[in-house]
Amino acid sequence: MVVLKRYHYTTPRIKTNHTTETERMVFMKKILAVILAMVSFVPLIANASMIDLPTMTDEELSALSTKIDNEQRIRLDREISNMPFEELTQLATKITGEQKKRSSARMEEQLSFRYEGPGWDTPEKAVLAYLDGFKNADINKMVSAFAIETYVEHYNLIAYLEKMRSYQGFTAEIRYPNSNDFFQKANVESRRIRIVNGIIMQMSTVLLPEIDFSYPVSGDALGDIAEFVNQFSVIGDSLFSQFQNYEFNKFIDPVSLSPEYGMAAIQEGINRNAGIYGADSMQSMVSLFSIDDTPYIFCCDVIRYGGKWYVSALSGNIGALLNIEVLNGGLSVIQDDWASLL
Repeated sequence: MVVLKRYHYTTPRIKTNHTTETERMVFMKKILAVILAMVSFVPLIANASMIDLPTMTDEELSALSTKIDNEQRIRLDREISNMPFEELTQLATKITGEQKKRSSARMEEQLSFRYEGPGWDTPEKAVLAYLDGFKNADINKMVSAFAIETYVEHYNLIAYLEKMRSYQGFTAEIRYPNSNDFFQKANVESRRIRIVNGIIMQMSTVLLPEIDFSYPVSGDALGDIAEFVNQFSVIGDSLFSQFQNYEFNKFIDPVSLSPEYGMAAIQEGINRNAGIYGADSMQSMVSLFSIDDTPYIFCCDVIRYGGKWYVSALSGNIGALLNIEVLNGGLSVIQDDWASLL
């Protein structure tokens, strides 16, 4: 129990013939405010050693700092809690230090922020990381499976232009050399936007296969516009609920679907692209999974930097060889002629 020091305090004599009722009420409110400050603050800081600053939230830290500020002001006139004034001052200094440390940590986190994840030690784990985001409809997790910053940092724009013999600034994924901070960040955002657009189109073709997103829907084809817009929500909510019944099946060798993938010319092209991307290796991956008993095939390319694998592109080389629509992002319901894969 916190024991407050007793103080002899004599209430000023109020001469009723010179003091109004309003003035007396204002005076009493000030006295009450001081008492409330004493009661609310004393239990909180009666023992500074019991306060664990690192475990407190930013809001709690800020509130405690405010209380100490108020307490220090009050103590200019009198001491109202068990904590010595010196200890109170030390605690205020510690709070300031803790707040600065957190602010510095947040700034460092912002400076070191990366869209891509940590990378994975096998190509299969990189694909599964993407599919984990897919089944949870988590676009950030899907994006993080891709090589983004690492891809940009290693990208060889000169090698790309030597191969293409053409520069298309408005459509290129990587527009600039990484010669300054702006160019590099612009390249990162361009890479991320390309990935996000691919994911959006992939999910859209799964959600609304009856709509051809490669052409505008206009005029009478829109029908009732409110109903047209609402169908996205209705079908989307229904499908996302079905994602709870997602079940991964297996990985299969791309060559078993397309022997052409194993041809020397195709592999040479893949290796050349890996050189442009500054990667150690690239390859295509094919995986099978089901959603609510509907079987799907998913194709993508993966890329290795050092000992870490990332997704490089949706659909990829094997998706093109299997004639999967580009807008599908390598995703397709398994047709009858692929049923033997299951």
